[in-house]
Amino acid sequence: MASTAVTASSLITSALDALGVYGVGEQTSAADIADGLRRLNAMLSSWAIQPLTIPVVSREVFTVTANTAAYTIGPSGDFNTIRPTRIQTATLLLNSASPAIEVPCGILSEQAWQALQNKDQTSTQWTQVFYQPTFTTGGLGTVTLWPIPTTADNDLVLYFPQPLVEFANATSTYQIPPGFEEALVYGLAVRLAGPHGMSVPDDIRQLAVQSRATIKRQNMPVAELGNDMAAIGDIGRQYGYNIQTGNM
Repeated sequence: MASTAVTASSLITSALDALGVYGVGEQTSAADIADGLRRLNAMLSSWAIQPLTIPVVSREVFTVTANTAAYTIGPSGDFNTIRPTRIQTATLLLNSASPAIEVPCGILSEQAWQALQNKDQTSTQWTQVFYQPTFTTGGLGTVTLWPIPTTADNDLVLYFPQPLVEFANATSTYQIPPGFEEALVYGLAVRLAGPHGMSVPDDIRQLAVQSRATIKRQNMPVAELGNDMAAIGDIGRQYGYNIQTGNM
């Protein structure tokens, strides 16, 4: 299913139309467009920290520098991309292999990072990644590699949730995934009702809830199947089962 092309202006106008703020043929005022843009971006900012309203996990490759542990990440940072709210998976990309091989790295929690006694340890390859979703003036987080790599032979691969970007203005066209237009329109309508002195109609509120629930169901991650050894019984506990060979 193809993505949908929208502008902030089209979403705002649709939300106001759903509320009946304007009559047929009336032009949406510039003031209402500007206010709607601010509220639309505020809603997107809220959705950016809700895992199930984030449509995709991005894979990005970053070049590291020898003897450098910490890198800023975000717009115009050392790693120039969006600022992740969290890192889902990190790998070391062995460029010397043909084809290149991704080696999984551990992601350190705050407690695990604090417990590391020698944070300045060095090695040719890092094995752990620590992410601090700090928010500096430039809106940057910090990615730290451990041990500190002494070479720049390998790249860092990060997998992280990529939310919908906020609208830079009312007229630029953006591509959004299927189903998001309805959720954006009715979610915005709920937020615009109060400023226009209106109560949220029940059908608009229900559509906002239902459309958001639809995209959350779509974005629900698929869990990998596991075995509960307690449920398998004595045979499973004694011998185990190899799902690849079919042998006990």
